[in-house]
Amino acid sequence: MGGRIDCLSAVALEDRLEEEINRAGRHGTPLSCLLVAIEDLKELASRHGRELPEQALAYAGPALLRELRRFDRVGRPSDTELLVVLPGADSPRGEIVATLGAQQECGRRARGETPRQRGSQVSER
Repeated sequence: MGGRIDCLSAVALEDRLEEEINRAGRHGTPLSCLLVAIEDLKELASRHGRELPEQALAYAGPALLRELRRFDRVGRPSDTELLVVLPGADSPRGEIVATLGAQQECGRRARGETPRQRGSQVSER
């Protein structure tokens, strides 16, 4: 991924979030965070075992990173969610990122794309 950091662990995410909150406070800059929950992870786990939901989260984090700015971060605060940290992004920017992500996912679903197909079609930024 050209020097990009992969998804942060829960511990690294907590450290990064604290750092960004402190920076935003010192400089008076905005900070947005998006909590991303993937639908039906519990159902996937009950039907197919824990491996499939883990694969979904392992795919979703890097897919999100490819669509974000180089200094934005994605981490896993829990086994079922991702947290997107958007330094310098005010509420409207955070809402735009969330809306665009939802629109892209709806388009992918409408085309019937699978995660494997999606990964091959995303270009590096």
